[in-house]
Amino acid sequence: MTHNFQVVFDEITHTYTLGCEKLPSVTQITKPLSVAHYAGIPEEILAIAAERGTAVHEAIENWLKFDYDDCPDEYRGYFSAFRDWQELVQPKILYSELRTHHSVLHYAGTIDLVAEIKGEIFVVDYKTTSQLSDKLCRVQLEAYRQMLKNGDLYDIKNKKIGKFALHLKPDGSYSQHDYPACDVEALKIFTACKSIFDYTK
Repeated sequence: MTHNFQVVFDEITHTYTLGCEKLPSVTQITKPLSVAHYAGIPEEILAIAAERGTAVHEAIENWLKFDYDDCPDEYRGYFSAFRDWQELVQPKILYSELRTHHSVLHYAGTIDLVAEIKGEIFVVDYKTTSQLSDKLCRVQLEAYRQMLKNGDLYDIKNKKIGKFALHLKPDGSYSQHDYPACDVEALKIFTACKSIFDYTK
């Protein structure tokens, strides 16, 4: 018997559940990489950055899904950067804040944006940090791509899926960081992180 459960996300505990199974997130699994990148940065600074990231992500989601601008004034620059990118690139929005999972590797996550750009499908990850970690982004984006390839979204799973990080900045500017469409090395690193996560749990 098969069960077509949907991934459920609890925002308070930040946990993903599929049926009765709790699934680790991409962020949790790649924590060793983020810890190494942000080593030495005070916890209060990291907390402020996390709050900013959440607010900007929510503002973009509300804009894309409901055509509603509710971005807090203190984060207006980041939001304006996204709007400028959207106006220039004119992406066809397929999914915004897509919660999904990998049924074989047993992990879950929320993909910021899946969009069609000039006839090609892309996974887009928004970043609002002051510095972008290419090593971390590369692995996370490959993990997101693998979820799509493994999933049941038949409009995209059999297509080539590219990926890039969209670095939004407080002055309203942005930069796009592209990564290989199929990154075997990044997948190896992610599965190694997953093995370590499973072992420690």
